[in-house]
Order: sequence, then C-alpha cells, then structure tokens
Amino acid sequence: MNRDDVNWIFLKIKHWQLFLLFSFPWLLYLCIVLVDYWGHFQRSDIIVLSLFCLFDSYWPIILSFSPLVWLFYAYSLMCAFDDRVPSSLKIGRGFALFCFSLPFFFFVTVWLFLFGFLNMLCVPPPIGEGLLLFLYWFDCLFWPLGLLLLFYGVYLLAKTMKIAELQRNVQGKEVFGDFFLFLFFPIGVWFLQPRVNRWVELAEEKRETMVE
Repeated sequence: MNRDDVNWIFLKIKHWQLFLLFSFPWLLYLCIVLVDYWGHFQRSDIIVLSLFCLFDSYWPIILSFSPLVWLFYAYSLMCAFDDRVPSSLKIGRGFALFCFSLPFFFFVTVWLFLFGFLNMLCVPPPIGEGLLLFLYWFDCLFWPLGLLLLFYGVYLLAKTMKIAELQRNVQGKEVFGDFFLFLFFPIGVWFLQPRVNRWVELAEEKRETMVE
C-alpha cells in the first residue's frame, strides 16, 4: 500500500468509521476498566488480563495511535484539497506537514514523561531519572511551540479546504468554523467527513464524465 492508497482511504472512509478508528484505543481501555470495576475481571481470563497488562506497560505507545490517525487524516486532506487550490493561492503541503508532525512528537514525549513519572517507584523504573528529567525540561520549553504549530497547521488545513471548495481566497472569519471542527476532531469529524465524502463523489463523477 503506497501513500496515495492511504490518502484515498481517509478520503473515502465514513465519519463513524473514522471516529471509531480514532477512538479505538480509548474505547478498548475503557471497556477493560469497566470490566475490572464491575468485578468481572478474573485472573483466569487470559485475554482480558493480557490486554490490561499490555495497556499498563505500553499505554504511551498504544494511545499514540489516536493522534497518529489524526496526523494521517489531516495530511491526506491537505494533499487532496491542495491539488484543487488555484496555483496562486497554494499554501504548501510540506510546511503544513511540519506543523502537524512536530506537535505529534511533543505529544508523545509528554506521554512518555507521564509514564515514567507514574512508574518512578517501580524496580527497575521503566525510564531512568536522567531521561525523565530531560523529558520534563524538553516539554516545558518546547510544548508551547508545539501548540502554536498545531493551531497554525489546523488553520492552514481549514483554509486550504475552504479555498478548494470556493475556488477563491477566503477571509479568516470564513475559516473559523472549520478550524474548530478540525481542532476538536472527535466531534468535528461528524460534520467534516460527510463534506469530504461528497467532494470525493463529485470529483469521481466529474472524472467519469470527462472520460466518457
């Protein structure tokens, strides 16, 4: 599967499928916690016990799946709509990818710090004190930069999508709604993805008409 295939998957996928894909690690962990809470967690249940231990040991990596889905989704939309933007109004997908990717890296470092901090009393600790201290100062110094890049990257994505739809330059107030829909992704996807699906269907119909 090449990059174009991945981009096409995120353009064709339905909003509820994308929501479940994004939320899968959190929903799975919630189910395991609820099973434990209601007293159905049995040591003899190898599957549930294995899942619980897996989350307990590797939750920073597992929960990174959700922002990774958002990263691929955002870049897929950026590539698709950037191709429809007039050349004089193109923003540049490379810089947008940089704005998406760096906050993802910062996000992972924060989770690694929390993972190490919450397991400091383990013997041996999963993360050494030196690395833990480095992650602390790294996140304190660069996390604000990551947030700024994330906000700007989301703004570029929302602006590119709006320009592609209207085929003209747009003002900030016209991008305001889409900006927050992308930023609050688990909710916004229910409104954004149907628009993306309709856009893909129209593009396919136009392509078929040109072929005929």
